[in-house]
Amino acid sequence: MQEVATLYCSSRETSNQNLQTSLSNTYTSALDTPVQTSHSHEELYMALKSFTFTNMFYNSMKTFSIRLGVEYVNPTNTKSKRYIETYPMNEGYFQVSGFQTQYHDSIKGIQSNKTPPLNYWENGSLNYSNIPGSLFYTTFQRLVYNENNQKLSFGIDSYVLTFLTEEITASKADCCIPTKFLIEILADTEEIYDYLGIYRPGDPYQGYDQGKKYLEIPISTTQGSSETDEGVKLTTYTIPAIQYEFAWPIYLRTVDYIDIICDNVKAQNYASSNQILSTKPILSRIPVLTEFGQTQTIHLQNLNYVPILQNQLNQLRIQLVNNDNLVNMQKSCYLCEIGVYRLEMPDISQLKGSLDQERHVPPLLGKNLFTQDKLSYGQHVTLDSLQEKVLGKNKRSVF
Repeated sequence: MQEVATLYCSSRETSNQNLQTSLSNTYTSALDTPVQTSHSHEELYMALKSFTFTNMFYNSMKTFSIRLGVEYVNPTNTKSKRYIETYPMNEGYFQVSGFQTQYHDSIKGIQSNKTPPLNYWENGSLNYSNIPGSLFYTTFQRLVYNENNQKLSFGIDSYVLTFLTEEITASKADCCIPTKFLIEILADTEEIYDYLGIYRPGDPYQGYDQGKKYLEIPISTTQGSSETDEGVKLTTYTIPAIQYEFAWPIYLRTVDYIDIICDNVKAQNYASSNQILSTKPILSRIPVLTEFGQTQTIHLQNLNYVPILQNQLNQLRIQLVNNDNLVNMQKSCYLCEIGVYRLEMPDISQLKGSLDQERHVPPLLGKNLFTQDKLSYGQHVTLDSLQEKVLGKNKRSVF
């Protein structure tokens, strides 16, 4: 094997369009100078030399739900209500480094008869007169990941609730002022809360209501007043920005391995998939030896040479997959070093034209030459794929 080129593939050049449509981590790139054989008596091979990646791949459920809500009171703090909503989550897209970027802007619940689902109310939902721009948020706005301490956190920006003063001071004023954000703990949520670091069995909880446990995040409001140009008096409640960091670093069950699939090579290696070994165009299987968020480098000492489909390589396409395809191999930091090799056949490289035009054929060096009877006919010699491509099924000249 003679190495003719080394290809370096980085996640920073991964096709974003392909990522968004198929939720797969696919690298596609064209070679400015194609790698090709000089004549038909050669073959091109490919082998993975090294692979460095940040482990952002985990065996969580594709979709799961968390229970979030808010406790709110009336202006005299004599009556309170609780509202809990289910927020469906999924594995989401990864940044080059980071976690679930679709939750950086908003998380949305599944309120019935709402399209699209919202996580806020207008004043009318609280039995008050609607005032433009005044929204009552029923939970946090975003979920973000801190790479420094590997913790997730909920966040919400500061906002202002505005009501008519005459409605706020009425004796029958309904609940309208948020005092606590709530995280409801149920039997079917404890497992995913453990993975995300929100709550682990044995941790203290702040609230217990109607047989349900809650984590409570206090909200401190500042009351103010204003008046419109028409002389209408308004009462405002300013809710400060809140960043609630989870108690534990995120713990996700990482995948056991990553398969590096390359569409440019022949499907000759066997890989397991759902307890079945089948041939796949796989360059290598990389064991995942790091925890979530850590970086790992694999240097392969014994290279696995896989033949390329054609006699030239002008485009490279690799994809990261796992065994059961239940985990979306989304965008993560990785650097892939791939070697391209040329295999020559010295025993037939002297041929100038086709076999039928040659009066003298160099000796055939079969792969099992040393285990075969040397007095046997040449037709009995087993040829490899390259020899068959040049010499054909006939192993002797017509002359």
